[in-house]
Amino acid sequence: MKAKYEKLNREMPAANLKQAMLPEGAELIDNPVGTAYGFAIKLNRSWIFFTPGVSSEFKIMVKDQILPRLQVKYPANQSLHCFRLFTYGLSESSISDAFQHLTLPQGYEIGYRSSLPFIEVKLFAPEQGNSALTLLAEMETLLGDNIVGKQVGLTDNLASMLIQQNKKLAIVEQSTGGFVVNWLNQQPAHSEYVVSASVKNTVVDTKTDMDALVKAASDQLQRLNATLDIQIGLFSSALHDGTVTLGLITKEGQWNQHVQFKRVYSHDDQRWVIVTVLLDMLRRYLQGVAIFGHYESINRSFGKS
Repeated sequence: MKAKYEKLNREMPAANLKQAMLPEGAELIDNPVGTAYGFAIKLNRSWIFFTPGVSSEFKIMVKDQILPRLQVKYPANQSLHCFRLFTYGLSESSISDAFQHLTLPQGYEIGYRSSLPFIEVKLFAPEQGNSALTLLAEMETLLGDNIVGKQVGLTDNLASMLIQQNKKLAIVEQSTGGFVVNWLNQQPAHSEYVVSASVKNTVVDTKTDMDALVKAASDQLQRLNATLDIQIGLFSSALHDGTVTLGLITKEGQWNQHVQFKRVYSHDDQRWVIVTVLLDMLRRYLQGVAIFGHYESINRSFGKS
C-alpha cells in the first residue's frame, strides 16, 4: 500500500493502515486498481469473499481472481449462461403467473430483476444445455410485445434499430425537462439520429391549455418533418391533473395517448414512466408492432390521425 502511494508521489493517510489488517488465516485477494485489498476466509464448508465497495474495483477482483478461485475449488460445478429479456408494462407477479406452466429442465432457472421502470427476466441455463433456445422462445411468446430488448435494454435496442433503419428524430418535451434527450444521449449512437430537440418546463391549469400545447407540439414536429426530412417526431405534453399526452408523429400518421398514473410517483419516477412509455411507442413503431401496448401500471385513452 505504501509503495502504491509512493508511486503516486503521495503520502499514505494513517487511516488507510486499517486496510492492511486482515483476519488471521485469511487468503489475500489483490486489488490491482485500488489500495484496499480483499480477502477470503473459510467458515465450516463455505468460502466467504470480502472486497472493497467501489464497483470498478469489485468487478475486476471478481473477474480476475474470485471466479477463477471458485472454478479451481469447485471444478464439478457448471457455469450457467444467462439469457436476458428486458420488459416493460407487466408486473413481476403477472410474469410469474404467465410462466407457471413452463417446465424447467434440471439445471435451468428463471430469475427477475426489478428496477423501475423495467423488469429484467433472466433464464439461467447450463452452457451445454440443449433446451435453452426452445425454452427462451416459449418465454418470449408469453411476454409478447412487452419485451423492449433482448440481451440489451431499451435504449441500446433503439440505437441499433435507428442505425439499421436510418431514421432521424425530432423531440419536443413539455413535462420531462429534457429527460428524453438526456436518456437517449447516454447511448452515443443516438446523437446522430436526434436531429432536433425542444425542451420546455410547462405547467398548465386547464385541459384546454394542455390541448393547445399538444397541438402546438404537433404542429412544430410536422414543420420539422417537412423542413429537415425527419422521419419521426416524439412529444410529451405538459402535465394536467395527473395526465400527460404522449405523441408519435410519422409520415404514416400520428398516434397520441393520454396517460394517467394509477399511483403517486416521486418526480423522478414519474419522469421515468413518461419517458419509457414515449420511447416504447418509438420502439413499437420501429419494430412494426402495435403502437399502443399493454401497461398494467397506468390508465390511458388513445387517438390516431
